[in-house]
Amino acid sequence: MAIIGRIRKRGGLAVAIVAIAILAFIFSDLFTRNRDGGMPNKVASIDGMDININEYNSRSEMTENQMRQQTPEGKLTQEQSFQTKIMTFNQLVSEKLIKRECDALGITVGEDELTDMFLGTFISNIARQQFTDPTTGQYNAQAVRQIMAQYDKMQPEQKAAWQEMRKSAVDERMQQKYGMILAKSFYMPKAMAKHLSNVYDQTADTRFVTLPYASIDDSKIKLTDKDYEKYYNDHKNEFIAYEEGREVSFVKFDVQPSPADIKAINDSVVKLFDEMQKTPNEEMESFVSSVSDSRYDSSYHKRTDRAVTTYFADSVLAGKGAGSFIAPTQVGNNWVMGKIMSEQARPDSVKFSIIAVFNNKIGAEQIKRTPEQEKALVDSLYNVISKDTKLFEENVAKFSDDPQTKDKFGDQGWITDGNLMEDMFQSIISTPINGVVVYHRPDGAGDYIIKVTDKTQLQSKIRLAHVVMGIRPSDKTINDVKDKANIFLSKAKDVETMEKQAQKQSLNVNTSYINQMSYQLDGTPYAREIVSWAYGKKVKAGELASEIYELQDVDNFRDMFVVVGLKSIQEKGFISLETLKKDANFERLVKIEKKAEQLMAEAENLIKSNKTIEDIAAKKGVVIDSAYGIDFSTPYYGKAGAEVKVIGTISAAKNKGLLKPVKGFNGIYIVNVDNISKRAVKEDAEMIRQQYAMRMNQRMNQINPVGVLYQNAKIDNYFVMYVGK
Repeated sequence: MAIIGRIRKRGGLAVAIVAIAILAFIFSDLFTRNRDGGMPNKVASIDGMDININEYNSRSEMTENQMRQQTPEGKLTQEQSFQTKIMTFNQLVSEKLIKRECDALGITVGEDELTDMFLGTFISNIARQQFTDPTTGQYNAQAVRQIMAQYDKMQPEQKAAWQEMRKSAVDERMQQKYGMILAKSFYMPKAMAKHLSNVYDQTADTRFVTLPYASIDDSKIKLTDKDYEKYYNDHKNEFIAYEEGREVSFVKFDVQPSPADIKAINDSVVKLFDEMQKTPNEEMESFVSSVSDSRYDSSYHKRTDRAVTTYFADSVLAGKGAGSFIAPTQVGNNWVMGKIMSEQARPDSVKFSIIAVFNNKIGAEQIKRTPEQEKALVDSLYNVISKDTKLFEENVAKFSDDPQTKDKFGDQGWITDGNLMEDMFQSIISTPINGVVVYHRPDGAGDYIIKVTDKTQLQSKIRLAHVVMGIRPSDKTINDVKDKANIFLSKAKDVETMEKQAQKQSLNVNTSYINQMSYQLDGTPYAREIVSWAYGKKVKAGELASEIYELQDVDNFRDMFVVVGLKSIQEKGFISLETLKKDANFERLVKIEKKAEQLMAEAENLIKSNKTIEDIAAKKGVVIDSAYGIDFSTPYYGKAGAEVKVIGTISAAKNKGLLKPVKGFNGIYIVNVDNISKRAVKEDAEMIRQQYAMRMNQRMNQINPVGVLYQNAKIDNYFVMYVGK
């Protein structure tokens, strides 16, 4: 088992559990029943492939507990919990789609290949993430072998976690194989490669004038229904909703501390600081834990560390040493106060080796020795090694009960300050380099004979007890705002009347577009309950929620009450023109199209009435830009950037002189071709084929094929029914 894993702060797990616990998916089992009655037994169906609720639950419950162990306080925020619910859902969808495709193609991962993914040459990314030593950056294959060797002795939940990691590695490899097959399926005919070789062979030197869309002020563009309709019909395929969406309209009632609240808080701060000054050091941890919004931090930090500067500026700590108090200071929405409990010169990291000697209290079957026998062995080893520390390494192999570090002569690598139990760290920093010390496990299950092999330079550090008090509104203030929101709701019957009522009271009406996976509205904290309401089967467009919702940002002590209504429903498929008209970005696109029409007509007239690019530039009072050596493979057109239509037009030019104006992304371009020539060396057609094949390989590494499969699948998504809060 991993020795240091048991004595690091917030440790307590063997390496098998620690490694597995770093899986990237968290889940919270906060399920709600379908507010409309029935509850399907699946979270989703993808082309007839069901994600069963039991499958979903099993995956999530295991990973939730594992990830909680990786957080400082063993807790997850609502946002963290929900984000990982989405990850879990997407992972299961991906697995279903990829498995279907791989089964059809006969793609598999055999047992030998799976073993190689953990112990061989081509290590899985999943395995590498979990079993790479963060200090050395080296993959720890020995830790994997240890898990495999101890598998039969593991607890059921540990076995399940290991199997889940193996499954994740298989899924990753299957997706890699599927992506590679797609990339390798790319084929460019020889005739096409030859054509491209001919097209690439022509290069052109050009000068150009740009009539930018930005030269026409938006306020001068007046759009009609026909303008919107024309643009929509021409670009309809660009506006597709692959899942059903919702638009909600809402009014926020923010809760802020009243003057009376602030006075009461200030008075409390004064009293609390007085109590802190009277609290003895041995009771300070208990005092801070009982009154502060943040946990007691027993670690030592440099004065410049973020853990210190978050609350106390350098100027506040200047001249203060051990025993000094820091008077209350307002930092953001908090009052903070503190005491420097102690100050020490400590290294940032220490390096050491251990001989672990356990007794039968450790609970391992192979350890038979009694505590008395274990103590006698430790005393004997210490007496021998302390006289000649060169004997340490050879005794590791003979006597250490830590199989993970036997091959490394007990070396634990570099461990940073704050990642060991304080009494153990003190023992190490108090021992000279190459010195030996015995550390007694607090649980009485054994001892560590420690040889200190290196330390970083000493740094001045402080242990700081600090109290954080949030500046919160009182219950009375909260209830007053709640009453105001309820009165507002009582005067509104639907979304339309709510918006009119808000206008009368000079209240802002907000809108937000959401989908089943949303957990916030624009400008609000966690609001999953509102999303769940909006997706209720019986809720219709225009309907107002019958209750107000209280939303809380716990970290920033921010409360608000929200009156919300369902403004519209966007069905899966083409987004309607009516919906797009409300979108400022869509309006911008239509205006650009109108500007392009005006500027194109202007450009055509300029070419008709002027013989040269110089005359056109003088007429418009603009600068002539140039771009040389342009061919069909050129990615950027000079200063204009990635204007592919312009590059394509130039590549097809047969004669020098002014070309027809070209509509680009940023404006209308008037181009003069000054010279057309051939490359010094014509590009080989076969080389072009190879280059395109390589680009396809690179592209497949960047594009997730699951996204395309998902878009084209028939999805019945019941996610919102299960994850309502």
